[in-house]
Amino acid sequence: MEKYLNEAIQLELNVAKLYMLFYIKLKINFWYELSIEEFNHASLLKTAKTFLNNNIDVSDLVDKTITNQIIEFNKLFTDLEEDFLSDPTLEKSKEIGIFIENSAAESHYQSVMSIITDSKIMKIFQQLNKDDKDHLQKIQEL
Repeated sequence: MEKYLNEAIQLELNVAKLYMLFYIKLKINFWYELSIEEFNHASLLKTAKTFLNNNIDVSDLVDKTITNQIIEFNKLFTDLEEDFLSDPTLEKSKEIGIFIENSAAESHYQSVMSIITDSKIMKIFQQLNKDDKDHLQKIQEL
């Protein structure tokens, strides 16, 4: 579970940094606001780590496939950044944003929620799942 959380935190930070790049290049406040939300998601996940009970073995709770998907997706961010910088337009930023928000890596909260029993952690994952759905809709409407 800790490895999963560490990778999920890194994912949120990578998304936040990429959205901040969109804001810097395009001067569209929408991307700044979304970037801040992604940084906040990383903070929420860091909080979730503090709720883990170290006396209980939760290492098998999270499917290793989910963690591996996040690890692989985290490796794509340099390519996504380069893709955007080769064509720094609103359309390209939307294309990349939709790709990210539709990815299996970003939708992992839904599957993790079915196995988390701690109510504090569950509330965090429910909020993150809701926020990610909102992000996709907002990007599509941009």
